[in-house]
Amino acid sequence: MPKFKFEKTFLIGKGKVAWYQKATIWAWKQHPVIQPFLIKMIQWLKQKWIEVKIENTMNKVDNDIEKIHDLWDEEESNKRMDTIAQNGNDGLHYFEEESVVKGLKNIGIGISTNS
Repeated sequence: MPKFKFEKTFLIGKGKVAWYQKATIWAWKQHPVIQPFLIKMIQWLKQKWIEVKIENTMNKVDNDIEKIHDLWDEEESNKRMDTIAQNGNDGLHYFEEESVVKGLKNIGIGISTNS
């Protein structure tokens, strides 16, 4: 009579088998002498994979924050210019120039005395 073996994998999360689950199942099927080594190596790789994934996610969040800050700075500058435009330009001028300090700008509103 033929011998049947059944194997059941329980899926956690989105229902997809992760690479480390597949690798662990494979390791359990290997020779008993090397099983402990393979399983420890897979656990170590899983931990390194999680650390790299967290680092990549944090870098992505940092990049998104930079984009949001740039957008806010642009919107703030546009609001300033709109306010000056709404109040009329009768002798008013707005200027923005780079400062001696890196990353800062000198901003000013002046009155022209052209008669």
